[in-house]
Amino acid sequence: MKHNKTLEDWIAECERLSKENTYLKQQITSLLQPNKPTENNGQDKVTRHSPLHAKIQLYRRLFNGRTDVYATRWESKDGRNGYLPACANEWDQSICQKPKIKCTECGHRKLLALTDYVK
Repeated sequence: MKHNKTLEDWIAECERLSKENTYLKQQITSLLQPNKPTENNGQDKVTRHSPLHAKIQLYRRLFNGRTDVYATRWESKDGRNGYLPACANEWDQSICQKPKIKCTECGHRKLLALTDYVK
């Protein structure tokens, strides 16, 4: 498929991208200014003395990502380690066939969602 953009189209696209770039630079600058208060949805500043739920909410805002799954760390006796998605059926002897079958190949895999109560 051929693109039949004219010079005016390219200039307009450049102007749009320039405006977006300026906006993003302003956002970054405002986040990096230590003396400028940041938005926190009307919540007070979170400190080490804040209640646990306030700390969890701050952490989740700062590290926002997937909530449909979370990882757990594993470590083997020989010192190898890594992370795997948390599974509700892991090590359930009636379902889980670990270590014979890898988690990625398991038909009974039931990934756990991230909540405020995950340890």
